[in-house]
Amino acid sequence: GEVLVYMSSTPLTCAQIQVSRWLGGIEMGAQVVELVVPADKATGTVEVGEGGAEVNYALGGRSSAYEQSAMGGHVTFTKPLPGTVEGTFVGEFADSADSVKGRFQAEYCDGGQGY
Repeated sequence: GEVLVYMSSTPLTCAQIQVSRWLGGIEMGAQVVELVVPADKATGTVEVGEGGAEVNYALGGRSSAYEQSAMGGHVTFTKPLPGTVEGTFVGEFADSADSVKGRFQAEYCDGGQGY
């Protein structure tokens, strides 16, 4: 399994991400960051890369085909599973001027879907 954390510049509810292809249904232009970490690695710091973490960026109101994936960075869990997860992340994209970083606190959403 995977631990997926979603952050959005507009409100994003558990009910919204329980629907398949939910990204296209949220506000046009909303900025969405997705963190994906293998469940067995969701502790401490996990580097972005093959077999590690993913930091992805997409705009709401569009297909996930427009998603961009970071080439480098990391996800750090300060409070791991079970329950609410907390931590920090950095995503560095192919264009060296593009990056995203911040903190997260996410509650489990039963039945949540990926992009």
